[in-house]
Amino acid sequence: MSPSATASPIDRARLVLGAWLPGRAAKQLLDRIVRAEGLEPDAVDGERLASLVLGPVYRELRYTVPRETLRRELKRLARSLHDRKATPPRPLPVATEQPEPPPPRRLPDDPGVVLMALAVLDGVDGAAVFDRVGRPLDRRGEVPDAEGFGRVLAAGGSLLARHGSVRSVAVANDDGVLLAVPVSERWVAVRGSADMNLGAVYAALTALEEER
Repeated sequence: MSPSATASPIDRARLVLGAWLPGRAAKQLLDRIVRAEGLEPDAVDGERLASLVLGPVYRELRYTVPRETLRRELKRLARSLHDRKATPPRPLPVATEQPEPPPPRRLPDDPGVVLMALAVLDGVDGAAVFDRVGRPLDRRGEVPDAEGFGRVLAAGGSLLARHGSVRSVAVANDDGVLLAVPVSERWVAVRGSADMNLGAVYAALTALEEER
């Protein structure tokens, strides 16, 4: 049995939302919503958390994640949460040290290998790899104005990094969704339709890390 199958309701929800948000952001979002209901995250049961996932969590994410994808995945999450039991309260840790930020992703050095794995995913229209200053190194499919986008990506990524570790940036509009992921000294950007499966993109990146 996989660890996710036995995880507590809140841990299961954090794991799923981590496909769209950096892990720390997913935890902060869920904890804030649960505490607004007068509950503690580790004590909330699956049935109550399922109702929060379909309500406040959906409203928070509907402008960040494509709505059809969001509705589908949150309904699936809510079903999986419904019968889960809360975990017993955890003892407070003695140490006060902050956890280390997750290390940057390490993918194959050949951009073509990365792009080939991403371009075949359902809903993906195009993908590109940029160096740390935004110069396009390689691309596949439709990536309009890659040079201009690369400059914006590098500048925006540097600004966001001042406020903590950046694991991904996702932007959705009427034309679809754009996902950008920092990879060591590079950026990987994926452009797709509104129903692009972000979880599949993250899974492909994880598989590439393991193959490296």
